[in-house]
Amino acid sequence: MEILWKIIYNIFTPLLFLVFKFIGIFNSKIRYTLKVRKNLFKVLEDKLLKIDASKPTIWFHSSSMGEFEQTKPLLEKYYSSNEYNIVVTFFSPSGYENQKNYQFAHVISYLPLDFYCLSKKFVEKIKPSKVFFTRYDLWPNLLWILQKKNVKTYLIDATLKDSSLRLLPIIKSFHISIFKVFDMIFTISENDKKNILNFEVDSNKIIVAGDTRYDRVYNKSLDAKNTKLLDDKVINNKKIIIFGSSWLADQNHYLEGLKKLLNEEENLLAIIVPHEPTKEHIKEITEKLDHKYILYSNISEYIDERIIIIDKIGLLLTLYQYANIAFVGGSFEQGIHNVLEPAVYKIPVIYGPKIENSQEAKLLIKEGVGFIFNNNEEFYFLVKDLLDDNDKREQILEKLKEIFSANIGAAERIYNYLLKLN
Repeated sequence: MEILWKIIYNIFTPLLFLVFKFIGIFNSKIRYTLKVRKNLFKVLEDKLLKIDASKPTIWFHSSSMGEFEQTKPLLEKYYSSNEYNIVVTFFSPSGYENQKNYQFAHVISYLPLDFYCLSKKFVEKIKPSKVFFTRYDLWPNLLWILQKKNVKTYLIDATLKDSSLRLLPIIKSFHISIFKVFDMIFTISENDKKNILNFEVDSNKIIVAGDTRYDRVYNKSLDAKNTKLLDDKVINNKKIIIFGSSWLADQNHYLEGLKKLLNEEENLLAIIVPHEPTKEHIKEITEKLDHKYILYSNISEYIDERIIIIDKIGLLLTLYQYANIAFVGGSFEQGIHNVLEPAVYKIPVIYGPKIENSQEAKLLIKEGVGFIFNNNEEFYFLVKDLLDDNDKREQILEKLKEIFSANIGAAERIYNYLLKLN
């Protein structure tokens, strides 16, 4: 059956590429995704000339920036050993562009499209001894080639919902041929392990290691303590609510409630961090405001504005350290963003109802430290209650301490486990 799937996949891949290219005529993101790969191998060869050929190479692949953040705690352990060349690849331009100067990798590259000849050439150029994949971004030809060349492959932060379409009969058969390639799979939970066993993986090759996202946000929160983004004159004696990765759909469900709170709470400061801080998006926000606001790029001119709008990227996780309450965006859009980023600061985390993509958001609700609202009125009453109830916020703080204490250490467990195997 595996041979049949390989044939089918390699028949349909060129057809899908043609569809992809056609859609690119009308979609700038797809056009750019194809454009940046035109000189991929020439750029890769130039980068590989600069690495130490006497050292083995470990390759880490992530689809995008979010997945790469999960990869970093483990990657940096290998980098710090000074025994390996570290190669990092991305599929998405957003991941590559944001991390192309990442200091703990020797080579950073795009992944080629998954045509058999391109993936084979890519593997032969890099010559990896080990390859790590994070979560979902699994390319069949690439995995089959690595298996054929006897390269050790590992999947970290593996997760699979009970309702995953991958478990449907025909799709499941295809994924059996993919998941069986891995030498080891490190899952987030026991339930993930149970579901991945459906792909006929040897149970001895599946280890429940936990989620490296806890490690990453915890480490970044420690770094944030040494980074000052807001002066004391801005934050002193303020109750601060931060709206992280906020989409227009999110704003439609909290902005009116926020206005009411600002009228009632004279010390309340709102910091809005748009998901995409473009001029157009910021204009959409400011046109609906009736309180004084200031853009972060002008923060040196701050004179008691009630709303700060962040018009730069890369500041959110550090900003959360100032919050008394945090809203996490995407929860009225396509799916919630990372709830652990604010939760690591031991504060109440609130969000909309679209959380099916996040086991962590569900966990926070179960533990009484995460809260859902559905509209402006519910937002108003929820935030007012959390601001007024000091005992409740203290209970939330203690519970979040317990949650992080129990979950930090996944990267260390994976690293030590593989160290013993070697």
